[in-house]
Amino acid sequence: NSDGQGASEEGVDGGAEGDDTCAEPPMLPPLVYNGQLFAGVRQSPLALRDVYTMFGPTWIGDFQREDPSTGEEAAYFLRYPGLTFEFPLPAGRVDALRARGEHPMEIPGEPAPTAVRMWVYAQDAQSFL
Repeated sequence: NSDGQGASEEGVDGGAEGDDTCAEPPMLPPLVYNGQLFAGVRQSPLALRDVYTMFGPTWIGDFQREDPSTGEEAAYFLRYPGLTFEFPLPAGRVDALRARGEHPMEIPGEPAPTAVRMWVYAQDAQSFL
């Protein structure tokens, strides 16, 4: 751009386009909700209980069974307007956890579920799930 305010010739990682010399993965910026840091590079894993405490009550999420034919793993999806968190679940326990009719905050004999993904989308948008 001739006015100096256009797109840069550098890629997202700071190296020139096509330059694969930068081996460091992109850094997750700190994410804050209501003044409280909840995700970032130096944050500990975010447990389902922590998400629920921070963001407040919501409807029961969606339970997904493992499906080897598609590669989908067993998981629980906790939804808020514009935000969804994914928590892996033990594959053989999804139906029993669903039958309890509550958020799987604790799973007997297992560590507390921790978020592995978070999706952010327009509040009015339909979720992809």
